[in-house]
Amino acid sequence: MSSYTYKKKDVRSFIVEIYAKGLQPSQYLSGDEIEVLIESIGIFKFKGYLYAFKSDFTSHNLDEVFVLYFFDKYLTQYLMDLTFGVEAKLKSSLVELCYQKTTNPFFYLARRYHKKSTILHQ
Repeated sequence: MSSYTYKKKDVRSFIVEIYAKGLQPSQYLSGDEIEVLIESIGIFKFKGYLYAFKSDFTSHNLDEVFVLYFFDKYLTQYLMDLTFGVEAKLKSSLVELCYQKTTNPFFYLARRYHKKSTILHQ
């Protein structure tokens, strides 16, 4: 039977490894700043952004990977903010429609309005 031995990477050796593969160093950040950033992002997650540059490491630098990460983080937050407004409007519209159909403001608590789940009762 084969076995798997997990070997935790430390950030410093990970940085050395990606530089050895040809990725250019940052033009703006010091080694300590890079370590702190990658430590806060996490090596596993950072590798996902690094993958976008895998085909040609030598013509890219670490700054580009960070730009991609921070843009993705910004875009995610921006889209979540947009969807929050839509979600809130949709929920309030649905609740208003339900209130028009009943005189009970706690209609959602009444058992007769609940659909029996087939998943939980098998």
